[in-house]
Amino acid sequence: MARKDLKVTELDFEQIKSNFKNFLKSQSVYSDYDFDSSGFDTLLDVFAYNTHYNAFYVNSAINESFLATAQQRKNITKAARSLNYIPRSRNASSISVDLSVVIPQGTLVGLYGSTTYGTVQLNRRNRFTTVVNGVTYTFMNLTAVNLSQGAPTTVNAIVYENFSASNVTLKQGEYTTFTYTVDVTDSLQRYIIPSNNIDTSTISVTGLKSGELTANAYTLVTDIDQQDIDGTTYAFFLFENSDGDFEIRFGDGVYGRAPDDGEVIAVEYLSTAGSAANGANSFTASSSILASGNVITNAVVALTTSGRSIGGAERETNESIRNNAPLSFKAQDRAVVPDDFGTLIQSNFTNIETTSVWGGEDNDPPRYGQVFLALKPHGSDYLTDTEKSAVDAYIKTKMVASIRPSIVNPQYINIVPTITIKFDSKKSSLTSSDLKDLTLATVNNYSTNNLQKFNTLYYNSQLIDDINDLDNSVQSVSIDLKMRKEFVPLIGSTSSYVLSYQNQFYYPHSGHLGSVSSSTFTYDTYIGASLKLNSSGGISISAIVNDVETTIIENAGTVDQVAGVITISNFAPSAITDNILKVDAIPNSDDITSARDFIVRIQEADITINITDITSATSLTSATSSGTATGGSTITY
Repeated sequence: MARKDLKVTELDFEQIKSNFKNFLKSQSVYSDYDFDSSGFDTLLDVFAYNTHYNAFYVNSAINESFLATAQQRKNITKAARSLNYIPRSRNASSISVDLSVVIPQGTLVGLYGSTTYGTVQLNRRNRFTTVVNGVTYTFMNLTAVNLSQGAPTTVNAIVYENFSASNVTLKQGEYTTFTYTVDVTDSLQRYIIPSNNIDTSTISVTGLKSGELTANAYTLVTDIDQQDIDGTTYAFFLFENSDGDFEIRFGDGVYGRAPDDGEVIAVEYLSTAGSAANGANSFTASSSILASGNVITNAVVALTTSGRSIGGAERETNESIRNNAPLSFKAQDRAVVPDDFGTLIQSNFTNIETTSVWGGEDNDPPRYGQVFLALKPHGSDYLTDTEKSAVDAYIKTKMVASIRPSIVNPQYINIVPTITIKFDSKKSSLTSSDLKDLTLATVNNYSTNNLQKFNTLYYNSQLIDDINDLDNSVQSVSIDLKMRKEFVPLIGSTSSYVLSYQNQFYYPHSGHLGSVSSSTFTYDTYIGASLKLNSSGGISISAIVNDVETTIIENAGTVDQVAGVITISNFAPSAITDNILKVDAIPNSDDITSARDFIVRIQEADITINITDITSATSLTSATSSGTATGGSTITY
């Protein structure tokens, strides 16, 4: 009896075609038929193509139906929306500044009628310009600021009033407004925000009813389980649609108010450049300011900054949505377990890049009744005090009242790699300079993609493999590692410092030297002093005196080789080279881990690349030479 079965698990075209042939050959009527040399072969091609296409389509369609496997952003955001997750928009770069405002007394008297001004207020949206990487950006204060009045000054017989304000937050961007007129007869009417540059944290929506003069404000609702919403509540809902634009929807008259026919909906938001505006620290006020509702053209505004603008970020990536949407749904808008804290914070603060949360029982030392939150913002190493206060106030509304939150700064372990590459220039058109550029880009990409977040691991073998794969001319790659901690010690006063590296140090035997070193500083009258590992396994301070390395202080601290902790005791430097002390330690393993508030990263300035052409007999040196290899040339970058 002829076989009637047909294999249906193959997706490859050739295998599908082969299955068709085998099936037909199993039929007695075609048992002696030549399928390869007849027109039947073309028909089988058509059947196989049709089957292949259908299989591919069905496979893709099914994959695009699930958050974990979808590739197109519209399908990822659609799946996330079913979990009540709103993808993060761009976030405006911000900075906290102190303002000094000087206004001629005559100008104020003309506005107020006397020298009794009452409260002088700097209105919202005063413009301040700055330049970052050759591009001019506008920052503005989004809220009004009350100015504190100081003593007047007189210059050239003109009396000036002096005002000031501290910790004023400026955000980068320009305000944009779109208006829509509600048409209840149009069942397909949509309220789409046609901008990829929107910062949704700044969005405001108002509705002006026909015949009225005052608009009503709508409130963004993100918690669909909110119980205090009825058919009269001015609420709106935000989501990312299939075109990648943010879209607004209103209530249906039962859960949230439905806008009236003819109502004018105004959507206002900040359009921002995102991360491109990070790093600004010098600002110029516009030629006129808004103060207490008046335009003042002859005021002088000065800004003082203590840092650079930070927090600017791009739209949430597909992978981030895929990871965060289920966690957000799991958290259910409350903070109970550690994952809940991180998810809620990253969902509501778009300036936060990465989080790490752990209970006080897991802290070192343990602190029961507390939960620790380590937060790293976009574009900066640390949050500002204002940003910490905002996170603290928010998270307290989501957590159990008996638990106390504690926000801590990240600690950074800087990996300092020395990369040695041997390559054969005869096997490639690449020069050593080209190979250096490729290697540098590879290391930077590795750090960006695999490190720079909490709870990540550095695998030396992975980076070696990535460099080996750059070109066929690469013959061998080796990487020597150091771990670096950086801090700014107090000058002229005695303090002790504890540096934790969270990784065991290389210490093969008692009395081993060289696994701990530091950058230079001035100690007492000794210039160029540094920290060293001494023969007792502790820390000494030494310096070069008359061309001889001399120990200044024998017992300047201790080293826990296993725990990876250096304690510097009673340290009182007179000056620090480059204003920062760098303390290096050689790890016992080429794989470096991080936990809790630690972040592992590689900074470009810490990378050293030695490249040897094994076929060249000419010694070429750029920057500091590491020596010439026999039969080849070595270039150190």
